[in-house]
Amino acid sequence: MEHDQRHIEWKYLPAGEKKVLQMVAVSDRKRNKFTENPDNPLNEFNEFRNKSGFFSLLVLPPCSLEVIGAALSLDIEIIIVDTNQNRLNQFIDQSACSLNTFLIKNEDDFRKILAPFTNHLEKGKVRSYIPTRYAKLDPQLKYLFENVLLSIQKEYCSFSVNRSLKRWHRNLNNIQNIRNVNRTYKVNVFDKPNDFIIVGAGPSLDLTVKKLKVVQKNTHIITTDGALKTLLKNGIKPDFLVSCEDTVMSWQFVNSSLEELTEIPLIIPTNGNHYLIKNYPGPVCLTIEKNSESWAKEIFTNLPEIESGRCVGHYAFNLAVYLNASRIIMTGFDLSFRGDVFHPVDMAVPYFHEMKLPVPVTVQGINGEQLRTDFSMQTYLKDFEFMIANTNINVIDATEGGALKRGTLIEPLDQINFNLHKEKYEITEITGPFKELFDNKFHSNRDYKESVIESFTSHLVQISGTENDKDNDWQSAEKLVHCLNDDSSLNPSGEILILSGSKEDDDFVRKEARFAGLPVCESGELSELISKIRETAVQRVYCINGCIPPDLPAIEDIECIDIKTKPEQIFNERVFWLKRYSVFCWENDYEFWLDNTPEIIPVQKITSSQNVLKVS
Repeated sequence: MEHDQRHIEWKYLPAGEKKVLQMVAVSDRKRNKFTENPDNPLNEFNEFRNKSGFFSLLVLPPCSLEVIGAALSLDIEIIIVDTNQNRLNQFIDQSACSLNTFLIKNEDDFRKILAPFTNHLEKGKVRSYIPTRYAKLDPQLKYLFENVLLSIQKEYCSFSVNRSLKRWHRNLNNIQNIRNVNRTYKVNVFDKPNDFIIVGAGPSLDLTVKKLKVVQKNTHIITTDGALKTLLKNGIKPDFLVSCEDTVMSWQFVNSSLEELTEIPLIIPTNGNHYLIKNYPGPVCLTIEKNSESWAKEIFTNLPEIESGRCVGHYAFNLAVYLNASRIIMTGFDLSFRGDVFHPVDMAVPYFHEMKLPVPVTVQGINGEQLRTDFSMQTYLKDFEFMIANTNINVIDATEGGALKRGTLIEPLDQINFNLHKEKYEITEITGPFKELFDNKFHSNRDYKESVIESFTSHLVQISGTENDKDNDWQSAEKLVHCLNDDSSLNPSGEILILSGSKEDDDFVRKEARFAGLPVCESGELSELISKIRETAVQRVYCINGCIPPDLPAIEDIECIDIKTKPEQIFNERVFWLKRYSVFCWENDYEFWLDNTPEIIPVQKITSSQNVLKVS
């Protein structure tokens, strides 16, 4: 709620002994209150400068010209932001400054005026300054400056890191899908509005899945990949499966259920997991996004434009909107812990299983209680609320617990009346010379080629690195792109051992397992490993304790044998559980790896004698 200022008149007047122009609050008792130290407004600002480190954008309230001048001398961008129109007008009329001024009333307004300054926010280089006296007079502005701005900057920084870490991988998927996909499909939009249930992988799904089974004949079900196994295990065949994870680990969501998925369409972005798209047994429906890489959009023409958002739940929501939903019913979207549980029991790859939350926070539950979650889920919740507010479709939250989603009608799944109209979906085949078109553009158009390479560079390095760092980053990206686009055709027959970089582990494997005569490759960048594999026509790689990038066997479609030297899982062990992956271990560790590896992954014992590797 806006701070009550009915009895305050704001004036921009000379104040203090120096008669510096400052904002003055004149109360109904005619007592002047200064928004800064009347005699030395610069004192507090200089303290702020000394402890704030480097910043490139400063957000200020309508303050003294002395502070404004000091800020301008820093050679940074400055914006004046206020919640009070009269006060802002006083500043504009009497300060004679040509600064950008903005009136805001709430967090949404603040986000809008900060949107053009993405470059500063993504680097974490935005600061706000509000004098102590000012903050006491206007606690609403203080909250927006100190709390809301920090939250917004965290989101932008998180997004920037995400872009740097994932952009190259999503574009690796784009290239692999261009080269591997010969045809795709699109689901036709329903003529009549239909009800859609979207299913998330929250812990409440274990409680609502029985109710979901009862209503499945009356409504379309769009399941996120993380919820798939729970539905199938309970006899529910979803109408659509959505996935937008870029890493090969998302293969685990379907790996144990392939025979049940032959008729269920997989809806996935063009930059989604290439290994999943290549090996999925049912129809694959690729989609494009408004902000997809322009070079990829030129290749994947005629695809439906559906935003994947920041999580797969957003993608499910947007798919329902695209298909002409009359109502969207959300279930399994806790976006928070339920006690100490974050996912349904049968989720194949629980993200927060046995790990600390990266950034723990709390959100309000549907009953007003405070629920434990993490920063990313809090951000997903805000996105959901924005999406709900900007659609005219009725949204029902049937999660039966979890975070409060403003704008939804809260109703248990078994109390919802369905109109029994469930139109059968139809899919249309889309074919295109994706690979041929890409090759032609890549080899004949320099600008197009450079746009592809640029999409593999690090966003953080390119916006804030040194020129040397930027050049090295570009060269690395160029090398990987050319490697991925290499059409070398060999008949692989060889084997190779990829060293882990740990002398102790490497020596142990080569000595005890008798790999003395096997060609050796040092672990390195993905492009270097791919080049080595292709140059030596390798069909099988041995690695030590998961020392290779999982994309290597996924891209090259080769067998990967992971030699375990000890009963100890590495971080992200599950990303290696692909179709042609197996574990070799010593007899003493056999039971450990059998217990900690899914049944679909072979685990074999190693014995050694005189330069011969024996597997029992």
